[in-house]
Amino acid sequence: MADCILDIVQTGNTLQANKLVILQEVRDVSLRLVASKQSASLKWPQIAALLKKIENLKGVVGNAN
Repeated sequence: MADCILDIVQTGNTLQANKLVILQEVRDVSLRLVASKQSASLKWPQIAALLKKIENLKGVVGNAN
């Protein structure tokens, strides 16, 4: 078993379930959606639908406690 791990934590549920503790916060992270100009213009309806789904999850994901 490892002495320590570096992980991206969203809710902390997995940490708690495995009896792990945060020793130090290293960095805040954020989500980025990246597309080429060509894909963005050709597939905008699909991209817009995905963005809407993501926007609808705000406040839901990460708050499932």
